[in-house]
Amino acid sequence: MSSIWITGADGFVGTWMRRALDRAGHDCAALVLPSSLDQFEHHPAIGLDLADLAAREVDDDGIDWSILPPPSGLIHLAAMSFAPECEQMPDMARAVDVVGPSRMYQSIVKQWPDWPIL
Repeated sequence: MSSIWITGADGFVGTWMRRALDRAGHDCAALVLPSSLDQFEHHPAIGLDLADLAAREVDDDGIDWSILPPPSGLIHLAAMSFAPECEQMPDMARAVDVVGPSRMYQSIVKQWPDWPIL
């Protein structure tokens, strides 16, 4: 069985996306901040801190994808999106919005090389 993975499933848009996919009958898995894992009793979930991932070496992502069902798709919603916060912390914004997601994609493709990322 495969599922749609959602980064930021604990955020405002992610919460609504997860509910809509549930209502439509899709299996979902949540990729959320480790501090939010306790909110996901009814979905497979993994703690994923994109800033932490950005700080790791490319070959040391530290992610155990086996916790989740294989992906059929990924909806990437995790981000620092409040512009004043990004301006105050540009290194953190780059880590969360650019480097972390890039490392996540690299890790996913390493595990599932034929999985398309659009």
